[in-house]
Amino acid sequence: MLESKAKMEALDQKDKERQMLESVKNQVESYSYKIKNKLIDDEENVNLVTTEEQREEISKLANDAEEWLYDDGYNADLVTMQNKYAELETPAEKIFFRVAEMAARPVAVAALKEKLEKIVALMTKWETTHPQITEEERGDVLSKVEEIKAWLAEKEAEQEKLALTEDPVFSSVELKAKTKVVEAVVSRLSKKPKPKPPKAKKVDANETTAENKTQAENETVSEEAAGESSDPAGETTSEPAKEEETAGEADASSETKDSPPISDEL
Repeated sequence: MLESKAKMEALDQKDKERQMLESVKNQVESYSYKIKNKLIDDEENVNLVTTEEQREEISKLANDAEEWLYDDGYNADLVTMQNKYAELETPAEKIFFRVAEMAARPVAVAALKEKLEKIVALMTKWETTHPQITEEERGDVLSKVEEIKAWLAEKEAEQEKLALTEDPVFSSVELKAKTKVVEAVVSRLSKKPKPKPPKAKKVDANETTAENKTQAENETVSEEAAGESSDPAGETTSEPAKEEETAGEADASSETKDSPPISDEL
């Protein structure tokens, strides 16, 4: 069983290698056609970023690879086929990359500069709209922006010194990733909460009740003091006043007896 298992694994491995060999062989063939078509279909742009020697080199590589596939390469192993593909792809990709970057790089540069200016304008706006963002934090963002601007200016100066037929010093993909750090900082600051307004001082209910009680007691004491001062002898009613009240009660009783009921008047 162990021998059978080992044989099965060896057969599987050979099958995988055969499939990989066929895949790489197809890549070599298709890439040869790609080079030939590119030299014809995009001749104007290719001519801008290549010398005649460079075009002749990749054209010869494509023709040789195609012939090799049906000659020495017909029975080539996987490693040999992979090396042939790398030999064909490496110089051709440099040319195709320069063609693509010739259009993509200026667009990426303009987009980067616009983005940096927007970040600067945002920091200016935040001075009044985002009081929770400190001057130091805004300064840190602006410092990062200036670093990117300086880097870009340096790269552009280097690129201007190169011919289009040489490999560029920076790529459009590199520019797109350049602002990720500063954008992350701006995003974090934008989520910083605004400071809460100071809370009004709460009045303790117990203190309020105590104050009202004290005030009521003071008023009571004041009233009692006023009553005592109006009647020093401690008597609330004088004798003449009592007599007048008695006489009044008698008159009222008399009037009540003499007056007819209300029902009779109606």
